[in-house]
Amino acid sequence: MAENTEEKGTRKTAVKAKGLTLAQKLIEVRKTVDYLQKTATGSQFNYTSSSQVLASVRTAMNEQSVLLLSQIDGHELSQNLTKTGTISFFTELAMTMTWMDAETGETIVLPWYAQGVDLAGEKGVGKALTYAEKYFILKQFNIPTDKDDPDAFQDKNLPQVDIKTKLIGDLNEATDQGTVNKIWSGNAKFKTDPDFVEAVKKATSRLKPVAPKAEEPKS
Repeated sequence: MAENTEEKGTRKTAVKAKGLTLAQKLIEVRKTVDYLQKTATGSQFNYTSSSQVLASVRTAMNEQSVLLLSQIDGHELSQNLTKTGTISFFTELAMTMTWMDAETGETIVLPWYAQGVDLAGEKGVGKALTYAEKYFILKQFNIPTDKDDPDAFQDKNLPQVDIKTKLIGDLNEATDQGTVNKIWSGNAKFKTDPDFVEAVKKATSRLKPVAPKAEEPKS
């Protein structure tokens, strides 16, 4: 059997081992992620973005030939009136998440639940699917995301994703303009980067309230 992990740069990389069961392969994936720092900023709290979570295990999953398949088994949509008078759409999904070994066909099937809140009405399912994938990976691999001292985080040689890519992912997932403003103001070194600037513009345009159409004058 091959060794479990090897060091590569600032992250641990799973070594592909022959003859492992699917459960053993998932353990090899888990060994590559010790901790994820909450680096994304929301309106009132820090959080771990879905792009950061997926990036932390994607390479190890590829090395072990492990696939994660998702299936929607049922859904429910409800509408709620917010305090500001707007309507929010709450999407709930009953799901099945399946781990598959691409080499042997072995599977592990698990029920899962996801939810997403959207004000526009058309993105609830997408948000729920992102929620499902993010928290399934965090819980299945027992990845801690508690807030840690930044210096200690650097000393641990923990896996980190490209900062600009992560920020753009956070902008694409932003649900309010306050989050966009904080990402913009808190990352001065990227304010001349065309990709980052374009992502900010797109997020702002997406979140900008649409003015109601003027009523036609009555004849």
